[in-house]
Amino acid sequence: MRAADRVNARPGCQAALTSKRSLENYLHPRAIVGAGGDELDFDDDDPVSLLLARKRYEQSSPVLSWDLLTRRTQRRLSARSKRWLNRTAVQQMTAELLAERDPTGELIHWLRTMQRLAPLGD
Repeated sequence: MRAADRVNARPGCQAALTSKRSLENYLHPRAIVGAGGDELDFDDDDPVSLLLARKRYEQSSPVLSWDLLTRRTQRRLSARSKRWLNRTAVQQMTAELLAERDPTGELIHWLRTMQRLAPLGD
């Protein structure tokens, strides 16, 4: 919260705190499935990329269980899932799916704020 206050004190800058854990939590589970991902059940505070990484790993018939992997390996697999979610699954999002995951319009508000602060050239 203090970091956001410091950013907001700078001219032409605006920080926002999300109501969800991360951007992946705004994705609709149907968008993930529509992109070729696994069905996931997650809430606003769940680590979506980690859940996806674990599910994919466990479906690959591993020799080691997920819990025996090093934290570094778990983070690497999670980062790979995060990239996939933010590059591929996000393309399956529609206005209707976003409205279900973000009924208060938080994400649209951020985009409009960014547009206002950094308008695209003509």
